[in-house]
Amino acid sequence: MNLRISLLLFILGFSKLLIAQKVEFPIVSIIEGDSVIIFTTEQGRKLVNINEQKNECFENLDISKKELKQEKVITESQKVQIKNLEQVVLDKDTIIESNKSLNAICEDEKKLLEKEVRKQKIAKWLSIGGIVVVGVLGIVF
Repeated sequence: MNLRISLLLFILGFSKLLIAQKVEFPIVSIIEGDSVIIFTTEQGRKLVNINEQKNECFENLDISKKELKQEKVITESQKVQIKNLEQVVLDKDTIIESNKSLNAICEDEKKLLEKEVRKQKIAKWLSIGGIVVVGVLGIVF
């Protein structure tokens, strides 16, 4: 019994001695053949917060990578659309130039037709006048 009491007093004295000494945490210890690191509760909370922030950063990184890929796809699509629209503008300019030249040709042909119609009207009136003169001369003579 004395041995138990002395052992108990020794453990209590040793624990008071450990409590009196300021122990620096984290402590590396071996329990059942495994190395363990012992933290204070406050240090554990800080580590949990740091771990959560790290996980959030990884999630944000994944989201950013996906958005970057989408941005590249959208950018390439818009570049293709810009090239197509530039081609449309070039085609429009070509069509306008063709229209202008066709309008000029039409105006020239219109002027030629008007001259031809005028010549034919004059020829018609001259032939009518000639027939009238011949008819009157035929009646008189």
